[in-house]
Amino acid sequence: MTQIGLREGPGLSRSAGIVRIVAAIVFVAVVCTAAFADYISSWSSTVGGFPAGAILRDGVAVFFVCLAGAVLFRERAGWSRASMVSLAAGRSHAVAAMAFVPFAVLAAWVLVLIVPSPAKVPAVLAARNLLLYTTVGFAAYVLVARKYLSLGVLLGTLTALGFVVAALGILDTATHGELVTSLGYRRDYSGVEGGASQLIAGASAAFQGYVRASGGISNALVFGYLMATIAVFATWMCERAVVRSGWSSRAALVYLALGIVAGVACIDSFTRGALLALVIGLLLLIVLRRSRPVLLGALSTVILSLFLAWAGSLPLSAAMPGQGAGPGLLDVIGTRVTSGDPTSQASSSLRVDEIRQGLNGLAARPMGNGLGTEGSAADRAGNAKVAPDVFVLIVALQTGIIGTGLYGLIFVAMILWAIRGPTQARALILAMIGIFGITSVLSASPDAPVFATTIWILILAASAAPALDDQGVQPVLSRP
Repeated sequence: MTQIGLREGPGLSRSAGIVRIVAAIVFVAVVCTAAFADYISSWSSTVGGFPAGAILRDGVAVFFVCLAGAVLFRERAGWSRASMVSLAAGRSHAVAAMAFVPFAVLAAWVLVLIVPSPAKVPAVLAARNLLLYTTVGFAAYVLVARKYLSLGVLLGTLTALGFVVAALGILDTATHGELVTSLGYRRDYSGVEGGASQLIAGASAAFQGYVRASGGISNALVFGYLMATIAVFATWMCERAVVRSGWSSRAALVYLALGIVAGVACIDSFTRGALLALVIGLLLLIVLRRSRPVLLGALSTVILSLFLAWAGSLPLSAAMPGQGAGPGLLDVIGTRVTSGDPTSQASSSLRVDEIRQGLNGLAARPMGNGLGTEGSAADRAGNAKVAPDVFVLIVALQTGIIGTGLYGLIFVAMILWAIRGPTQARALILAMIGIFGITSVLSASPDAPVFATTIWILILAASAAPALDDQGVQPVLSRP
């Protein structure tokens, strides 16, 4: 595997082998605690007023980042001015250097904003939301590039996560929300009435009689975007498997199945932004890759997901709980996407009002309202959110135009790197950035650990993946 301008020894020492094992274990723990922190919180009492699962999740993430930092410090001799110059001029792995510079400045700016904040705890929580999960992505990149974390472990963990979480969401919808509660998920685990309880019962957990799939992860919105991300990732991996071994290979079938299952779960979430993200992500892969496996994989994901969602909803719509036969799931999706029902109309209107209010607030205070004054951290402080479902405004209203500009530079750097880099990495990275961009505008999901962790790891790990064209041939659409 190509290194990022660093020296490569003849082999791993015994201590390096131990670090490699520890890194793999901790990475799996990072993904699992990010995904299932809500379950852990629901099974446990709070610690100092905070959910136990969130504390464990953040602790594991910090340890993972520290492990990557220790690896860099241990091998600091591998970095030199000459290697950094060649890294900046090269086209293969420049994302780490290009994106890290604005991120480091953003981190310094956010930490400085903690000092004048009138509420220190919400400010610290807001800083964690903005920085920690992105840092986990950089840590995964460092460990993979240094060969202390197997790329197979990384991709295999995300694949397993996709299957498990998608299955939980689909089955929970099919059982009218009984699956998650049967696993011990307490409706009031956070102690916030009308908050976490709405994951199981309430307006945000159901739509026209159907339980919105969430798999017990944060909420249906985060779940929907996660499933869109997993489906696009599966399509990208399916192409790699087909090019190497053909459609009959086990890997190709596994990733094709993952894309379809994640697509069904995405539909079951009834999240309009997630459905848009799924379509945009797949279209970007099709346009950028121009290969038969991607086209066939994307079409299979969309068509079979719609068919299976429709077929699976037939028995549910014929026996809606507490009422007679209800509308089919695809009919509900149609009214949801087109805002043809009053609930969706009200939701769309609310988001427009939030954007207008947020822009007015930013114009009045270009340097922001202060760290911890918006978003989930503000909820814990008992403050009202100005833009609860528009992440980019949450960032802007907390960090001002300076913080927003720095955050945007991270994505500009990644886009520039992806354009210069290998074609297959470019396609996945731009698709992931597209999904992240849609989410930033349409919801507050990017501050959710499970979504943010997954998206950043996929963006940064794509550059470390072995070249797709190892065998020299790309099956392009225009070829017979």
